[in-house]
Amino acid sequence: MRVFIKYQYTKDKTLRETKNRRSRWIAIDDGTARYLRAWKAVNLPRFR
Repeated sequence: MRVFIKYQYTKDKTLRETKNRRSRWIAIDDGTARYLRAWKAVNLPRFR
């Protein structure tokens, strides 16, 4: 599975888009994918 990274935090904790378009997609293993899905389900209401 691959994850799309659109934003990153800078050293001063501000959110901005990534510098390099090629580095926006990263490969993750199945265990990490399951963890991120569970985290998203629990935390999604906080971001709405």
